Amino acid sequence: MNLDIFYEKRSDLNFNVNYITNNKMKIFYKLISTITLLLIVFNSESNAATFYSQATGNFSALSNWNTITGGGGANPIAADLTSGLHNFIVKDGHTITVDQNITLNQLTVGEGATGVLYTG
Repeated sequence: MNLDIFYEKRSDLNFNVNYITNNKMKIFYKLISTITLLLIVFNSESNAATFYSQATGNFSALSNWNTITGGGGANPIAADLTSGLHNFIVKDGHTITVDQNITLNQLTVGEGATGVLYTG
């Protein structure tokens, strides 16, 4: 029996096994990357808070915003006004003056009647 032929066939077999294993790993890593990306996207959306104005005043007045429309929830922190992740609603009858640079996910002025937003 010629050992050289056996060795060549054996090395072809190793190549095929390595090729299949590498392809499976590539698919696995692509799948993990996709799942991770989706988790990041959905997690950032679920972390968005909605803050409601509590009275007329400056946008930067953190005590003027609350996660519950009638108060009693959480107030934003200063970074929430510039993160671009959160929603802010100026309630009817309130006048809010934007007194700093802001970056928001969404801004709603009024709930159907008389909310006012000034930039100054």
